[in-house]
Amino acid sequence: MKLSAILTLFLIFNLFFCQGCIASDLEIPIASSRLDPQDCPGCDFSEANLSGRDLQGANLENANLTQANLKETNLQSANLKGAMLENANLTKANLTDAQLQGAKLNRANLSETILIKAQLQGANLNDANLSSARLNNAKLISAQLVNAKLTGAKLTGTNLNGANLCSAIMPNGARSTQSCP
Repeated sequence: MKLSAILTLFLIFNLFFCQGCIASDLEIPIASSRLDPQDCPGCDFSEANLSGRDLQGANLENANLTQANLKETNLQSANLKGAMLENANLTKANLTDAQLQGAKLNRANLSETILIKAQLQGANLNDANLSSARLNNAKLISAQLVNAKLTGAKLTGTNLNGANLCSAIMPNGARSTQSCP
């Protein structure tokens, strides 16, 4: 059996029985890019390469995706509540309608990411790159966006009530005038 087939089977096994699983540094062949959404709360996918995968509707609540490569990944309607996505690459990912309440996205690259109607209440986006992200109708209530880069981001209908935008770079390129605590 080829190594790529073994790795694919390992990841699929982990998606079925992933209580405390670890999938670091996995490279899954593009032919097996469709993964059925499974309950995978608390799984460890830190540093995993899941670029371009279809994880629509996946339950990754409280999962560790620190430094994971999720570039161009479909995470529409995914449950990522409380997930750790620090330093993750989510460039051009689709997170439409995703549940990201309380997620830790500090220093994550979310440039050109689609976050339309995403639920980001209480999320930590400190030092995140949200350049040209589409955040239309997203909920960022009480989110932390300290030093976040929002240059060119679309914020039409976005709820930023109680959000901390201290030192953030706003869509027009100007620094936020919100006072810092």
